[in-house]
Amino acid sequence: MIGTVELSPGTIVDGWQVVGAMGKGGFGTVHHVEKDGQPCALKLALHREESGDGGRTHARTLREVLILLMLDHPNIVKPRSFGYLPDGRVYLVLEYVDGWTLDQWVERTHPTAQEIARVFMKIADAAAYMHRRGVKHRDLKLKNVLIRREDGEPIIIDFGASTYEHAEELTGAGLPPGTDRFRAPEALGFLSKLGRFGKERYSFQVADEIFSLGVMLYDVLTDPRPTEHKGKTPLNSPVRLIPFGSPHRVNPRVPLAMSNMVMHLLALDPKHRPENMETVRRELEELAEHQGTEYAVPVHLPSEQRAPAPEGNERPGEVAPPELRGWPRVRAVPGMVVDRIRRWPNTMALAGVVAAVMLAIVAVSWLIRGERPHLPLPTPSREVTTPTLPSAGPALPPVNSSPVSAPAPTHASGPLPAAPATAQKEGSPVKTQPPEAPTEARTPRGLKTPPRLALCKALLPAAAIAAGCTGVPVRPESFECPPGAVEAMERLGWDIGGSDRIPLKLDERGPSRGYHWFTPGPVTGVVPAEATGSKHAPPGTLFHGKLYFTEKTAEWPLGEVIAIYDHVEMPGKGKFPVCAVSTLNQIRELKDGTAKAASVAFAKAKRRWAP
Repeated sequence: MIGTVELSPGTIVDGWQVVGAMGKGGFGTVHHVEKDGQPCALKLALHREESGDGGRTHARTLREVLILLMLDHPNIVKPRSFGYLPDGRVYLVLEYVDGWTLDQWVERTHPTAQEIARVFMKIADAAAYMHRRGVKHRDLKLKNVLIRREDGEPIIIDFGASTYEHAEELTGAGLPPGTDRFRAPEALGFLSKLGRFGKERYSFQVADEIFSLGVMLYDVLTDPRPTEHKGKTPLNSPVRLIPFGSPHRVNPRVPLAMSNMVMHLLALDPKHRPENMETVRRELEELAEHQGTEYAVPVHLPSEQRAPAPEGNERPGEVAPPELRGWPRVRAVPGMVVDRIRRWPNTMALAGVVAAVMLAIVAVSWLIRGERPHLPLPTPSREVTTPTLPSAGPALPPVNSSPVSAPAPTHASGPLPAAPATAQKEGSPVKTQPPEAPTEARTPRGLKTPPRLALCKALLPAAAIAAGCTGVPVRPESFECPPGAVEAMERLGWDIGGSDRIPLKLDERGPSRGYHWFTPGPVTGVVPAEATGSKHAPPGTLFHGKLYFTEKTAEWPLGEVIAIYDHVEMPGKGKFPVCAVSTLNQIRELKDGTAKAASVAFAKAKRRWAP
């Protein structure tokens, strides 16, 4: 049944066919999907007790949708579509990035200090852009940055823990979601004073994000094999009981200026770190342009790193770190214990350090007594095409079609043969399915699902982005008006494709004149009471459809608002399918994923339309 933890290969989700699982995190699973031959990544929210998120994982995914719609940066992953499964779980379709996670990139490409500075400069630039928009990622780490194989560009992914200004707090108390190694010392100090289950919430700041970037850079510069699952020296102890060496001291191949810059990012006092990410970006840019010979050689000897996996032996999907056993586990124990000491109250910290030292002594004594350590042979790492995300344009979801269908049934001897697929037009209200592929029953359109409404309200109390919740595309696409809608418009007397214009408040919540702040997604427009432009669409006629924002062009510096309506409700006459489009409404201002444009514009009946 669709609705379990993962989607089976062959499952159809609003036209996206599941190819296989790619990875799993605390808040969701990622699946490799394809549509019209284009790959994408589908992220599916999970509701699990062990996620430690109080059942708010669906709300987090909706928040992730909103945040990604607010952002448009070449080094930030782009959304393609989102919606709900019949069981109420939220899904998000993202672009596909063919490449490696940042830690894998270090091991596979043997980058120079100059190349590392250039990559981190772009990460800092994307983070500075987010901060200007009021967004904080809150989980920057090596595995949440992908390096695109084609051009070496870093792409920040996984905004499941992100937040924005004035957003509702989804975490009950204590620290927000994140990864402990990359948390700032002040966050762990807050935790040690109040305890993990204290009633107060920690306020995540830009300084926290700067520290996270510093940890990432430190690990890249000092660890030749950062993908290995092993205990590492903590960098964020609030009292610095365990000192750590600078990158240059740990790895003399790191240029001294770059090492000093990293230590600046890792300052114990947030006031001693750079003021903002833009400052960090400028410092990294200077390092990336440095002409010194020490910047032009790999920061790690290739012989110390993993050998790349042979071509053709790579599998998509993120491989979970293997469980450590034997001697590798003994070696990792002190580091793991110290890693946990950071969360304890200060009065217990010294005892914890002593315990870690004792464990190290015990490990050495085992070796002296004759236990021979079994050192693991280097194994080739596998490329991640997991949180990697494809570049396919979204398709308009067909009207009244089930968003999810199950894969074809199988027999003991193998999969049953599927009937040949019937060709159909994009945007057609009918989806053809092979006879052997039963579709999952969908919730009736008029039925309200309380959890779904609660999640929508929790995430977007004043926005229409989650209204309807049925796979909202991010960009408009061409369409051919269905025959039924053409016939209905002809009966209404509309001039299809002609010059007749219907005056319309694109969003019924907007004013009758002036400007309105629009949000992309489902919308209901209305013919205003004072409208006299069209006798065939009287005042009070409701237009139901979707809003889109176009790309920026020379003609439209900020883009334009486009509304596409697929049915209307006329006073005293009922509902009719239509194809009406409103364009040429210039965006005057962009802010937090919304656009300011004229509240009233004109819609035209169309037989076909292309952006």
